[in-house]
Amino acid sequence: MRKRTGTRVQREAFHLTPRQEEVVGLMAKGYTNAQIADALGITLDGAKAHVSEIISRLGVTTREEAVAAWQAAGRRSWMSGLSAAGLVKVVSTVAGVAAIVAAASFAASRLNDRNAGLIQCPTYNYAAVPNQMADWAPFVNFDGRHYIRSGRLFDHHEIGAAYGQVALNVSETPPDRPAGALDCAAAFLPVGTTLHELKGFAPTFRLATADGELYQTVSMDGRGIGADLIDIENRVLALLVGPAGRSLGSRPTWQITDRPLVDELVAALHTGAYNPGIIPMNDGSVLHFRLLDGTTFVAHLSWRPDAIGASINGVIIPEELAARLLSADVLGIVE
Repeated sequence: MRKRTGTRVQREAFHLTPRQEEVVGLMAKGYTNAQIADALGITLDGAKAHVSEIISRLGVTTREEAVAAWQAAGRRSWMSGLSAAGLVKVVSTVAGVAAIVAAASFAASRLNDRNAGLIQCPTYNYAAVPNQMADWAPFVNFDGRHYIRSGRLFDHHEIGAAYGQVALNVSETPPDRPAGALDCAAAFLPVGTTLHELKGFAPTFRLATADGELYQTVSMDGRGIGADLIDIENRVLALLVGPAGRSLGSRPTWQITDRPLVDELVAALHTGAYNPGIIPMNDGSVLHFRLLDGTTFVAHLSWRPDAIGASINGVIIPEELAARLLSADVLGIVE
């Protein structure tokens, strides 16, 4: 039940998630659903769903009413909190006015902190068990997405806002610890480690630790489109291809020399349907997208001439595009 004081709804009783707090903050700035989706790196359908849920939780019928209720409840909660602390006083001295201004500024900063809140994590009660290290690759899971470590950042990369904190270190729990996509679980990252957004990239694609370890998403729990995971549009400098049967870390052998084809592939990768049930074939090709910032996005192309369907990291792309991609006419040898 929502708590009410007169006609005002306490903001704390809305139970908005950190992501919904971000969405309603953008709504307050006049962002459209499409602009919200672009700003947060989510799909348009995802933005619409968040807006609809916010309107429902706030007990209103329009976006404007939702913003007004959220802002009013925020003002109410600030003043009630300050009053309870004995900080709101009606005074006639300059010192008293300064104290009220300072208190309001502190409350506003706390609100900003909340709007930029971390992904909410479950509480895990598994005790740490030293020296029982499983054969994990370094990974971290947030908001239904699975990220793996893919190197270190260069000095010119800028670490952004905090995104989530590790709640469970599976590499230090018993070997029968259930494997898979437990939210806020990680391997080889201590509990409490904070992962940050990387400025210039959607957090659904890349995150980084404070000391510069880069984590890149490889899958998510539900269906969607490639843009729900991948954020390389207008960032690809070159595309290199490794031979079939080689590991993702192998050195690529060929470079795609047809630039329009590269652009077409990147567009298809962002708009193609994502299916978490697609498992890459062992004899597929390894793609190295060299990005303008000096990093590389490595992906696995699952396709061969006699296969039904083609996909890159679970994103479905046209078969004819995969065929053209591996045509000898567009491949140049990498020295």
